[in-house]
Amino acid sequence: MSVQPNVLLVPSEYSTIQAAVDAAVPGDTVLVAPGIYEESVNLRGKPIVVKSEVLRGARVLAPEGARSFVAAKGETAQSRVVGFRIGRAGAWGGGAHVVGTAPVFDACTFDGCRNHTGGGALVEGGSPQFLGCQFLDCWIDGAGGGLYGGGGAIRSVGGSVTVDRSVFARCYGAQGDIMMQEGGGASVIRRSTLVGADGISGWWIYNVGSSFTIEDCQFDSLRGIALFGWSPYTVRRTTFRDITGGRVMEMRFGQTVIDDCAFERCVGEGYLFGAVYDGTYALSNSTFCASSTRLFQGAWSDLGGNDFNASCTCFGDIDGDGGIDARDLAIVLSGWQSGPGFTAGDLNGDGEADGQDLALLLANWGPCPQ
Repeated sequence: MSVQPNVLLVPSEYSTIQAAVDAAVPGDTVLVAPGIYEESVNLRGKPIVVKSEVLRGARVLAPEGARSFVAAKGETAQSRVVGFRIGRAGAWGGGAHVVGTAPVFDACTFDGCRNHTGGGALVEGGSPQFLGCQFLDCWIDGAGGGLYGGGGAIRSVGGSVTVDRSVFARCYGAQGDIMMQEGGGASVIRRSTLVGADGISGWWIYNVGSSFTIEDCQFDSLRGIALFGWSPYTVRRTTFRDITGGRVMEMRFGQTVIDDCAFERCVGEGYLFGAVYDGTYALSNSTFCASSTRLFQGAWSDLGGNDFNASCTCFGDIDGDGGIDARDLAIVLSGWQSGPGFTAGDLNGDGEADGQDLALLLANWGPCPQ
């Protein structure tokens, strides 16, 4: 006999999200009304959907020292967490803890999470997905020390993490302010926007012992090293803009492949692309404008199609008045309100104006460089 999926309502039928999850059977949906829920929700390995009734209207605030959502019992891509605002109730905690599983976090905002390691999400094995999420002001508190203090937004140990159409802003994590990948499989960040934190200089993505691919992304206004690797990256169709105070990339071992990328107004210390030990680069179809003239430390491979004399445009100046201001903001907000398919204000070229475009606009706010 087949069992029809049910919708379990929180708090009208179940007082807590955990109580509804415990009662759910495969295929059910736990639907959570707007409000604040101070609890740590264990998904129990169930192939169910746990969803905020209103996008980001339900806030799950983890108790002191706990994570808001835990997936450690065999969760698959059928275990989905959708539309929540995720944070902490005490001085530290919040975010997600994934252990050897593959849940999907969809349209969630990880906001102000604080942990010893993996500020927003700690992944210990498995292959979780973060789709259309935001990681805002997620930090580690430094108590972990060394590698164990890394990953302001995400730390993956032995996992293969997929991030798509997401925003990272104002995160801090010592080694890997945005993400630290330590060993494991093949992680990827696609179609995402990564913006720095004011006054913070660091290694924004840190990769050691893993395959890491970055595609169709925007790195904007970062101070320090955007990509640091003991292991190489593959970087495609990605823009690095206003990277200062360090290097765009620093590689220790292996060859990092860069294709169809743009480097705008990047000014490094010594070289934009550092190479230590036997780290190398292979570059094709990429452009450089208003960047440091000392590009590569050591040998690198020019695979053709590169333009080292490209002219920079004033990114974000949608109305062409010489600055990024309230008029440009109005265009982005209007496009955002109109929904997918309406491309006015679409700065990152993903087909719609949304929070990623807003983050890019604000990161470039002010008069156009002369």
